[in-house]
Amino acid sequence: FKQFILSKDLKQNTKSSYFNKFLAAIKQAYREDIISDNYAKNTNRIEEEETHREFLLIDEVIKLSKAHCDSQIHKSAFLFSVFTGLRFSDIQALQWKDIKGNDNEGYYIRFRQKKTKGIEKLDLAKPAIKIMGPKRKPSESIFEGLEYSAWHNKKIEDWVKAAHIDKKITYHSARHTFATL
Repeated sequence: FKQFILSKDLKQNTKSSYFNKFLAAIKQAYREDIISDNYAKNTNRIEEEETHREFLLIDEVIKLSKAHCDSQIHKSAFLFSVFTGLRFSDIQALQWKDIKGNDNEGYYIRFRQKKTKGIEKLDLAKPAIKIMGPKRKPSESIFEGLEYSAWHNKKIEDWVKAAHIDKKITYHSARHTFATL
């Protein structure tokens, strides 16, 4: 299977990802006694290729915060990700009941990551708190109406251009910005 994957016209990281899933299936089959030996045990993985991860500098974040965006909800969600490092899916699922704390001790989020299913606690910086706006009912979404689509991605692209930033910025770039800054 490894030779088969390596022979395909796929990007290196796609090959690595597919092969890792295959190895995980082999390991699971062994754990469930479907196969008698863990053939994945001594198998070398397909190495991932280092990728370029785009991020913003602090002056670019400031430019974006001042620039007009046709979708205020996407601007807010993007900047929230810059200040928290949260994935789009986690921001989209975030409700007011997930916000804990107070003005004196600070605020944090207690949430279950959509991708990893892990429960996390994340302290909120003041800019992130400000972006959320006034508190509403516990069951309400913080970023009500936030959707992911090619049209919304175009709005982000247009916003970045309006801020005179010459980079290919995506929602995921906000996470990299958080990690870098």
